[in-house]
Amino acid sequence: MRIYGRGAMSDLLDDMVVYRSLRPADPRLPGLSDIRPGRLPRKGEPAYALVVAEILRAARKHTAPGAEIKRLILVGDTRRSDGGAFDTICATTNWRGRAFICDEVTEAAPEVRYERGATYANAWQSLHAFHAALEAEEFLIDTGTVVVLDIDKTLIGAKGRNHRLIDQARLRALRTAVADVLGADFNQASFEAIYHELDQSCYHPLTEDNQDNVAYLCVMVGGSVLGLEELGRLLAEGHAFRDVLDIVGDRVLGSAPLLAPFHDEIVRLVLGGDPTPFKVFRQREYAETVALMGKLPDGAADTLLTQEIVITGEIWELAQVWAKRGALLFGLSDKPDEAAYPTRTRTEVGTFPLHRIRTHIIGS
Repeated sequence: MRIYGRGAMSDLLDDMVVYRSLRPADPRLPGLSDIRPGRLPRKGEPAYALVVAEILRAARKHTAPGAEIKRLILVGDTRRSDGGAFDTICATTNWRGRAFICDEVTEAAPEVRYERGATYANAWQSLHAFHAALEAEEFLIDTGTVVVLDIDKTLIGAKGRNHRLIDQARLRALRTAVADVLGADFNQASFEAIYHELDQSCYHPLTEDNQDNVAYLCVMVGGSVLGLEELGRLLAEGHAFRDVLDIVGDRVLGSAPLLAPFHDEIVRLVLGGDPTPFKVFRQREYAETVALMGKLPDGAADTLLTQEIVITGEIWELAQVWAKRGALLFGLSDKPDEAAYPTRTRTEVGTFPLHRIRTHIIGS
């Protein structure tokens, strides 16, 4: 591994970034409310692809007037989320597409497999071979090409190489937020057992694969309003997260009245369609994430990878090549806005959005 220097994602993207709300950081661009008002879709859904495609077309119009997007390159880390977004965007737009999806396995030899326009790799260094393959098949990279870069565990905190620090920041934020709600009833060992049970993929039908929902359930189990066995039964019976909210609403005043205001606020936001109702948790996630970016002095690359969230060098290098050929670079993230932007107070003292935080750039 080598250190490329320091930089911020905005050095590549400027404010051409959109987080979970589908409200671009660049105020010139339209967002969800301008394009398709209503429920906020999740990454990979056709409705998400429709909105993203319109945002990308608007971004291209501002950065290269007269150019028309005809080709898509997507770089991500997960088959389901990023691969799903790639498939639905291509299907929605009829753009010619190629994707590179990587989850690095450091102890294995580099290996790739190909599937319907997507390259699945186990080493980020294989991105160079992906680029070479594009050249070989004459996949044109110019003003008619948009390069979509996932952020978490791709452009920063590369999956399999540096991603554990992103998870660490999120878990620390979740733990302290739950502890504050529970107060004297918070028990560290109990919390860890509850969280690690509920964070499993088998609970996704109940938690909707949403860490805000997991955090809420940790509060209610930790406060003895719900039990893990009960949640297991509800999961088996096919209940959804809103069913759990109804159950808690029927009993919280009697069993844990101090948790009632917290529950009521979560219900209000969920019913309003907000996918990140546990605001304090997500605001702390922003602070914990930023605290792990760019804070260390220059040193050995391997040491920095275990102590600092860094930009992925292979992406940094090739993104600049693609940009010089005229391609539009755009950051697309399912990260909640509350975990990507500072609060008003932090903004006033000069703290930046996540994509403008400087950190080390490390790659092979």
